[in-house]
Amino acid sequence: MQQAQRAARVGESSLILAFILWVFIANTGVLDLQFEINKIWERYDGAQKGHQVPHFG
Repeated sequence: MQQAQRAARVGESSLILAFILWVFIANTGVLDLQFEINKIWERYDGAQKGHQVPHFG
């Protein structure tokens, strides 16, 4: 791959940078899920563990 990049006169990619970008992109789904779960906790603030809350479809 590095030879192809040199032949095309494109700068060589940094594997460290690619890994950091991959980690960021891969974890955005986890962060989004946590934000949505936090919204539920905020909506039913003060609810006890095991307490049933109303569900509206």
